Amino acid sequence: MLDRWVLVTGATGLIGKAVCRRLAQEGYAVVVHFNTQQEIALKLVSELHLIGVASVAISAEVTQRNSILQLFKALKKQKI
Repeated sequence: MLDRWVLVTGATGLIGKAVCRRLAQEGYAVVVHFNTQQEIALKLVSELHLIGVASVAISAEVTQRNSILQLFKALKKQKI
């Protein structure tokens, strides 16, 4: 099966983490977005990897256009 990627913004909060876990259970690969909480994002990525789910953490300030453009450039570079 081809990876179906989803981008979860605010993935380091309680709801965001729950959404990531649920989408992973549904078979999606997950882009874990964070703004400042890198440690939490990386821990979540590790958790998802342990259950066999492709995932990456990426930082962006979603209220800033240039930051969003950088986010998508980074995803494209990683072929996501």
